[in-house]
Amino acid sequence: MRCFSSRKTGWVVPSVKAVENLLHHWEKPDEAGNLRGVKQAAEQPTADSKERNMEQVIRTTEDGRTVVVLSPIGRLDITTAWQFRLKLQECIAKASPHIVVNLGQVNFIDSSGLTSLVAGMRDANKVKGSFRICKLHPESKLVFEVTMMDSVFEIFETEEDALGVRRESPDMAAP
Repeated sequence: MRCFSSRKTGWVVPSVKAVENLLHHWEKPDEAGNLRGVKQAAEQPTADSKERNMEQVIRTTEDGRTVVVLSPIGRLDITTAWQFRLKLQECIAKASPHIVVNLGQVNFIDSSGLTSLVAGMRDANKVKGSFRICKLHPESKLVFEVTMMDSVFEIFETEEDALGVRRESPDMAAP
């Protein structure tokens, strides 16, 4: 396999072509239908499994606002953040500018995940919506505290709190 190394980090990175060849080889099932080189216990990503990594519920608050509650599951990192960001953009554009992100089932978040949240907040603010986060997983909460993002976002203990609290800012008033 052809690899490239970085003098700065010392990391050895396979070339794109080498990875493509490896994946192409692994995707071919043998006579029994098993995938070579892949443990059978590992779930293969499909369009359906990508959708299962996030739950979406549309709720209506007491004051009549429509709010989209997105609940990603698992990791919010470089491999999943772009899908999450696209989902946020779609919800804000088509369903409601009011978003609650329930991070109770996200046990890992990296800078890409934080970036997608910041972008979602920015997009919601552009259309005079709201962007709130609730139920931070303890491991994810540490990332928010260390990066001081806990002072950037409105973060609530429960989903009900995030849905029920109204901001005093005129930009956040119900339409």
